[in-house]
Amino acid sequence: MEKVVKINNCYFEYSKNQGKYVLSNINWEIYQGEIWGVIGENGAGKSTLIKLICGLLYPSSGDIYLFEKLFLEKYRSELLNDISFLSDTPCIYEHLSVYEYLNVFRKALGLPIENISSVLSIVKLESESNIKTNVLSMGLKQRLNIARAMLNNPKLIILDEPTNGLDPFSIINLSNTSLRIKQRF
Repeated sequence: MEKVVKINNCYFEYSKNQGKYVLSNINWEIYQGEIWGVIGENGAGKSTLIKLICGLLYPSSGDIYLFEKLFLEKYRSELLNDISFLSDTPCIYEHLSVYEYLNVFRKALGLPIENISSVLSIVKLESESNIKTNVLSMGLKQRLNIARAMLNNPKLIILDEPTNGLDPFSIINLSNTSLRIKQRF
């Protein structure tokens, strides 16, 4: 099984040489097909860790490997093509239908049109494809954004606080969606 993420002895501080580490001595390996959750108090460094994995920040010390390559600037574009990130506050173009919304991203990424029906099927939104996104519930919007994150068939999907604002039924739906995604790997 391919190692998707390897974090080796990472430290991170926002102000250099202050010695106030947000993250210290992080060692972690994630393999293809695994589902992980990072749990901690507000300010514990969860989002910072995600930003490090996505290459939005670089560690103060230590190494991060994605798909068994050291995450360096020269590999940045290549590595980021295999990652999708969904922030904790995703933006939706609410004047578009579900299908039109996904099609904007599909075109921008130069992907085949078939990818839209594929991801709609995985997140169980086929029957909502012609509905305007502004009338979707919070749970359906989250599933739509997961579909968007899956359009390019990434090897790694990172969701930052995916259950934020969801009711218990939508959280269960999100868990089931995660399991369907896992089956693809």
